Amino acid sequence: MGGFDLYTSNFTGLIWTNPVNMLLPANSKSNEACPSISLDNTMMFYMRCNKMDETKADECKILMMIRKSNGQGDAPVELPASINSGNSQAPRMMADGETLIFSSNKLQPNKGGMDLYMSKLNNGQWSAPQPLDFANTTGDDVFVSATSIGRYLLKDTVLPMMKINMM
Repeated sequence: MGGFDLYTSNFTGLIWTNPVNMLLPANSKSNEACPSISLDNTMMFYMRCNKMDETKADECKILMMIRKSNGQGDAPVELPASINSGNSQAPRMMADGETLIFSSNKLQPNKGGMDLYMSKLNNGQWSAPQPLDFANTTGDDVFVSATSIGRYLLKDTVLPMMKINMM
């Protein structure tokens, strides 16, 4: 529908079905990517970006879709401005169904580039994002995953290039 779209596929025993575009309301004329589905399969979080190519994304916001009882999704809603600071990306809902980890280069404090932040959903309200200082570096900390019990955090970091002067 746009640049990058979300697709769905089902695992049927030994193989995956052919991917099918999720169409509206999940996709738009913008770029959608990085879906994360809650463990109970009722919420899907993903990013919608104005600018995206194979190596980077910018001007992104995190959206949430709630699954209705008939299996269809409600229209996606943007998470609050405290989370969507102008370039929030790669949301990951943890197994507890209330902790969202995402990356941003617009929130403060920031160690440099994209940093990881955490927000909790409590009674329908999102807490103020907190930086994951133990995991953030001066590089781009974007993609994250955690074990189901939350004991280990796995992440991808792209460190800035070092300039070498040759004589």
